[in-house]
Amino acid sequence: MACTGCVQPSLKLISALPARPGIQGTARASNFRHFHPTTCKSMAIGTQSRQCLSTAVVGAGAAGLVAAKELLAEGHRVTVFEQGPVLGGTWVYTPKSDEASRPSPGPGVAEGRVYTSMYRDLRTNLPREVMSFLDFPFLPDAMGGRSHDTRRFCSHSEVLAYLEAFTDAFSLRHHIQYDTTVTLAEPLPAGHENGLTDAAAVSSNGQRAEANGHTSHGNGQAACEDLPWPRWRLSLRQAQRKGSKQRHVSTQDFDALLVCNGHYTDARWPEVAGQEAFPGRISHSHNYREPSSYKGQRVVCVGASASGTDISREIASTADEVYLCERGWDGDVQSHPAAGPRGNIHKRPGLISLRSDGRAEFEDGSFSQPVDAVLFCTGYLYSVPFLSTSAVVGCDASQSSIEPLYRHLFPPTAAPTLALLALPWRVVPFPLAQLQARWVARVLSGKVAPPTHEELRADSAAFYKEQQEEGRRSRDAHYLGEHQWGYNEWLARSCGEPADIASTPWRIAMNNQASMGRRAAPEDYRDRDDTIDAKAISAAHADFASLKVPFLRELQA
Repeated sequence: MACTGCVQPSLKLISALPARPGIQGTARASNFRHFHPTTCKSMAIGTQSRQCLSTAVVGAGAAGLVAAKELLAEGHRVTVFEQGPVLGGTWVYTPKSDEASRPSPGPGVAEGRVYTSMYRDLRTNLPREVMSFLDFPFLPDAMGGRSHDTRRFCSHSEVLAYLEAFTDAFSLRHHIQYDTTVTLAEPLPAGHENGLTDAAAVSSNGQRAEANGHTSHGNGQAACEDLPWPRWRLSLRQAQRKGSKQRHVSTQDFDALLVCNGHYTDARWPEVAGQEAFPGRISHSHNYREPSSYKGQRVVCVGASASGTDISREIASTADEVYLCERGWDGDVQSHPAAGPRGNIHKRPGLISLRSDGRAEFEDGSFSQPVDAVLFCTGYLYSVPFLSTSAVVGCDASQSSIEPLYRHLFPPTAAPTLALLALPWRVVPFPLAQLQARWVARVLSGKVAPPTHEELRADSAAFYKEQQEEGRRSRDAHYLGEHQWGYNEWLARSCGEPADIASTPWRIAMNNQASMGRRAAPEDYRDRDDTIDAKAISAAHADFASLKVPFLRELQA
């Protein structure tokens, strides 16, 4: 039975995305191979009535919030489970860290863990216009009086304020269940009677799940026909309430599960010879908050991507010397002049060992003076501990990727009722996650037909085979870089949207200009007037002006 109030979608075919010229031929180009199939049967708009499903979202960060928004737009019922007391995910700052643990607590759910990796003085390395969701501009005027940092490259607290404004603009707060950790998610076969326990049988909007696992409407009609896909049973643990000696543990069944738990928590700790005998402090950027503890010290920073570059410059403001290590520097880095405002950042090749006398050895055979601290800015591991027993999807052996997945999103044996959002890296994350969520929501509603089992298996198998044949690292499985624009176009067409909705010329131009600015003027590119072209800014604001944006009048009052 179709759910009351859902409309019959129009019949329309979404044409396949042609290959984008000029981006083939690199070692990572094959990541793009599967985003423009020549035939795309699964992209046909569904002919069935719209389905309204009970859906669970894990995480209330940017991806979880936009997933909730897109699911609600398709008529689904949504509960977002957030293990912390506030929304925002990685954009929530706390001075606390896991510094006492070396390495930090293992992947997964642990008591007392600090999940955010945000540091005090972080500013975005992308312009706010580029970061914007598709239908809610990241502009001060659109934030209902919440903006407190109008800079184009703004502080992390401004991004959090934007997410809060987005949440209120689309009335998402009452769908979020805070202080609730998903400890286990198990697939249930179609037709399986639910086994809910205690108060968890009631969703965040007060509706109670029926025996078939679907939330009913007030008139008692089932939300939708029984699905041929697995449903999901979630084991939940709520934070201990003040004055209580027990934690509330319960289970709840859902028609679909969207995992949006992020991948900037579990630190990647490289194995470096001699680190156990090293007398100094060893830490990871996950635990870095501010530079004062490095005052007067010699510090080795390992990793020169975005966080490594920015953090090394922060530390150099108080440290005596900073050695910035990275494999693959161009030329003889020993001959490069010292960098940074104080001229005390020295580029070095990759770190290969630490000595008991405090010296660091580099790949070219050179040594540092004895150093006081080593800070690994070496990225993060993927972790989905609550799915580890499902045998449906999981991390590879090194936790460098989630597999198997169809186009970074669906596990082939559990699609489309299990989706993992926002896994790709080196991307503009907010609009990409929104397109992923929109496609999932429309597939679940029946507005867009899901990929067939044959397509799911064949496409994902070809992807992993190609990755192995080309000798690419598993940690590059979700790398997109410049290929994100083709992926966005494929997602947009899959949703029935204009192909360039998230790949507009101004968004690509501003992203590229920010990247060039970081390389050319790392000290001050964020504050230079010439970093971002005025034409791109004008085009972005013209696009934003055409949107029907809820301006949060109740907050402006």
